[in-house]
Amino acid sequence: MKPPLLPRLHAALAARHAEIERILARSEGLPTAKALHDLRVTLRRTAALAKLTRGVPQAGDGELLRKAARDLRRALSTQRTREVSVQRLQTRFRRDPVRRQAALALSRLLERQARDPRNAPGRALAGPLSSLRRAFARRETDFAPQKSAPLFSRASRIEKELCKKISRRLEGKRKRLLRDGVPEAETLHATRIRLKDLRYSLEFVEGTMAGVDALLPSL
Repeated sequence: MKPPLLPRLHAALAARHAEIERILARSEGLPTAKALHDLRVTLRRTAALAKLTRGVPQAGDGELLRKAARDLRRALSTQRTREVSVQRLQTRFRRDPVRRQAALALSRLLERQARDPRNAPGRALAGPLSSLRRAFARRETDFAPQKSAPLFSRASRIEKELCKKISRRLEGKRKRLLRDGVPEAETLHATRIRLKDLRYSLEFVEGTMAGVDALLPSL
């Protein structure tokens, strides 16, 4: 018998929320590239889960969390772009001394900008982060067992609806990727984003749907 998805969803939401708080706690102000990367990945996973399971138990449920995770990830984009640019500039043009010096000078400029208190992410992230926490609390309440005993007494109907929505949405993702075909230079970025979304969506149903366990490693 396949494990039910409703308690699994509640556990997954709690795990995503806890992971985000752990990243923030271990790296106040997100000073490291790794912390920033880890946070953005977890936000993508959160948005994918919210999008995959939205509309349960009621229409519109989950949309607030999806938008909040997206908005915080976008708020981090400037800092992430700076981090990646510094890393790449420091390793480019090793055989071209002139351009090498220019690249290193630009990387130092970007590093100074990152250390500038005016560019600290705290203020810019305060609003989106607060919205994300409220969205998590609201969504987790939807599936909290201690508060939703009536929900789980109707689990058969709601479980079927959740399974149906998930199956339909995963099939839509599969068809879009097949329609896109082999990516070319101009479509590679968009294809990678869709593949990430599919992978993060499949992580939730791993062990519950046929073929998922074999597909995940390839993604």
